[in-house]
Amino acid sequence: MKKVLAASAAGAATALTVAYFPRPPQLNLCSTEVDWKYILSGMVAANMQASFEILVSVYNPNPYSVYLDDVSGSFIHDNMEFGTFSMDPTLIDSQAITDDLVSVTFNPGEWEAFVMITEYYAGALNFTVDAHLGSTFPQLFNTSLDVSIDNILIDVSGATSASSNEGNAEDISVSAIMITTDPVYY
Repeated sequence: MKKVLAASAAGAATALTVAYFPRPPQLNLCSTEVDWKYILSGMVAANMQASFEILVSVYNPNPYSVYLDDVSGSFIHDNMEFGTFSMDPTLIDSQAITDDLVSVTFNPGEWEAFVMITEYYAGALNFTVDAHLGSTFPQLFNTSLDVSIDNILIDVSGATSASSNEGNAEDISVSAIMITTDPVYY
């Protein structure tokens, strides 16, 4: 009888641990539409820096609140960082979706901006993003969970075609496609 009771208690403890183990919040870009022509042309013309905000939805799948301590990362083109992004710390209620703004800054060197706009007009621009998500769970004794995902591909290569637009670059609108991967836990 004691063995059955002990096995039942161990099974219940395992089930509760699995069910309540902290999972990282899920971030979803509300719009991936970016006017790359405007941003890159502005950087080449004179203003080597472009800053803007992107609306992001954050879903907390946990049955308890999570505090996002750090949402940040960098944009990399040809192994050179040309931009960063960050989001202010925020508390997300349990099993809730919250919208927030991510601040993005592109600041490539003059030569890098020229190379990027050349690749853009050739239909060959793509770069990667390295991202970090730091979170704390106040109701779980301030347990923290950090997730880093590197080499997220942003592909703008097929979005523009000079022959289909007959050189009228003013009408080009580009959607960047994010290929994301779920973090892998070992």
